Amino acid sequence: MKQVGIIIVKLRIPVIVLAVLLLLPSLYGMQNTKVKYDLTTYLPSNLDSIKGQKILDEKFSQGTLSMLIIENMPNKNVKLLKDKIQKVDGVESVLWVDSILDTTFPDSFLPNDIKKIFFNKNSTMLFIKFKGSSSDASTQKAIDRIKELIDKKGYLSGSAAISKDINELSLKDVPIYTFVAVVLVIILLTLTMDSFFVPLIILTNIGFAILYNLGTNYLLGDISYITKSLAAVLQLGVTLDYSIFLFNRYKEEKLKTDNKLNAMAEAISKTATAVLSSALTTVAGFLALVIMKFGIGRDLGIVLAKGVFISIFTTITILPSLILILDKLTERFKTVSLLPKFTKISQFVVKNYKAFVVILVILFLPALYGRNNVGVYYDLLKALPSNAPSYIATEKMEENFDIATLHTVVVSDKIGYKNIASMINEIEKINGITNIFAIEKFIGPSIPESFLPEAIKRNFQNQGYKLIMIASKNRSTSQEGQKELLSIERIAKRYDKDAILTGEGVLTRDIMKVTSVDLKNVDVLSVLAIFIIILIAFKSISIPVLLVGCIEFAILINFAISFFTKLEVPFIGYIIMGAIQLGSTVDYAILLTSRFEENIKEGLNKYDAVKNAIKSSGRSILTSALGFFLATFAIALISKMDMVKNICLMLSRGAIISMIVILTILPALLIVSEKVIKNTTIGLSKQ
Repeated sequence: MKQVGIIIVKLRIPVIVLAVLLLLPSLYGMQNTKVKYDLTTYLPSNLDSIKGQKILDEKFSQGTLSMLIIENMPNKNVKLLKDKIQKVDGVESVLWVDSILDTTFPDSFLPNDIKKIFFNKNSTMLFIKFKGSSSDASTQKAIDRIKELIDKKGYLSGSAAISKDINELSLKDVPIYTFVAVVLVIILLTLTMDSFFVPLIILTNIGFAILYNLGTNYLLGDISYITKSLAAVLQLGVTLDYSIFLFNRYKEEKLKTDNKLNAMAEAISKTATAVLSSALTTVAGFLALVIMKFGIGRDLGIVLAKGVFISIFTTITILPSLILILDKLTERFKTVSLLPKFTKISQFVVKNYKAFVVILVILFLPALYGRNNVGVYYDLLKALPSNAPSYIATEKMEENFDIATLHTVVVSDKIGYKNIASMINEIEKINGITNIFAIEKFIGPSIPESFLPEAIKRNFQNQGYKLIMIASKNRSTSQEGQKELLSIERIAKRYDKDAILTGEGVLTRDIMKVTSVDLKNVDVLSVLAIFIIILIAFKSISIPVLLVGCIEFAILINFAISFFTKLEVPFIGYIIMGAIQLGSTVDYAILLTSRFEENIKEGLNKYDAVKNAIKSSGRSILTSALGFFLATFAIALISKMDMVKNICLMLSRGAIISMIVILTILPALLIVSEKVIKNTTIGLSKQ
């Protein structure tokens, strides 16, 4: 590695030139990476609900469906508006009462079943079918045009409208909180480093790494809005210490030689080995997310792990080049670090180590209870603030039409009219069902099937399938909503064993089922992978138990705080939090324990070994934890998307909790377990 350092030092100018040139394809990739805003698209393709969505898309040209509610508008004006929306690029069709009957008749002449579907109180509802999915550019542009046409006189709901609102919020929020995160980290580094110019050098290096990571996301095809929102600041918070390690190592090496080029080559060699071993645990935590059946884990895990590897690469190439080129400015703007020396803290921890063990014992059961009982929400609409247009539109649907959820049943068109009518009759009796849309509801004594336009028939019967849309007043995440799904499914399959139930409610149910399995798998794999890495690094059985155990305890406390403060956790956060907090903060435990091990090998007793370990690693742990805290807290402070806000609140809190646990409880456990550690660690047994 020393030879690599020498080459990088010699080529420092070309390295910077190449680094700048690589920004061009990175910026192109960033601009052209597709973003998914509908999380249901990450469900496994073998689920019936996803198969049903595929049928809707391929057989009925229904990429996505939205409902438009118009209040206090005459029918003739609604018809004019409907005709304009029908002509919008990206819209497949618009279904309203005039698609079935002549609207010149008064509303009182309409059959009750039809009136109930399209009219209630002072409102009317139109169903808009888009050609593409909710995240497609064509759908998003179509929504913009529809909003121009309705001019605040209507309310557009559905997954496409929700995706649009999340997109707009994301575009506003991400630049702001990324800027705030950078400013906060600059302030932190200014207070903790010994030169005013160092923070700018470090942030410039991390900036290169983040842009490369975001640019290479283009190769993945698309990413989720959660990944887009979190990737940059998480990469900043998690990899900040790599840059700090190299800069501090460079300062140490400069004291040994007058040749700064040789000092940097040596610093690169020593830092690369340390950073690589440290990064392995972080990457292991992130890659554990890849095994999730819910595809967002793979999306987030790959992007975060890729970001860590890119940061390692820039830390040993771009950062040394920047430091050497700007070395004179760094020396000119010298300052004094305000970090504590941890002398008194280390003495306090060692003196009261028994008390910290007692604290661990007392807090463990309440923390475990809180972790297992914390509230988890699956309602995707909660990602939005209550003043978002689609949120308001959804409330209007509930208020005006008593519709909270729409289900779709797909059956064979070989089922006769009588059987479909009988099925509908049974489903209507289920508690919570407010309306049903199907051809069989439109035709009857007053309207023969021959009177229905072909376009309407194709909306509900096409290429061997029939659709039955079911409106419910129950939220899909409620117990009533889940019982309702089982009842609908049981009735539908009695008439057609191959019937498929899809739509918002069943997709939410499938998310709940899939992620409950993912949680266990991710937790087990992340713990196992990191345990093995630490076992190999320390050649010890007991050390990985202590280190992983401490971080897992910190994770329990993090979740327990949400439980005892009655803060619901988004299902995504519930799954990924453990793996990310474990992978991101176990480095603190590794650093302190490695110093403890070195001190034991040098002949110090366990008390002095712990004191010196806290003093020598405390400042690095504090800086790293505060960097992670500030980067993620910026999002929690600013973001209007609750799902992103909540995840980052827990991540920022987790960084501080892990730091406190590692600087207090871990040292206490090292003292208590010193004999066990010696007997179970190769190289320490003779000490």
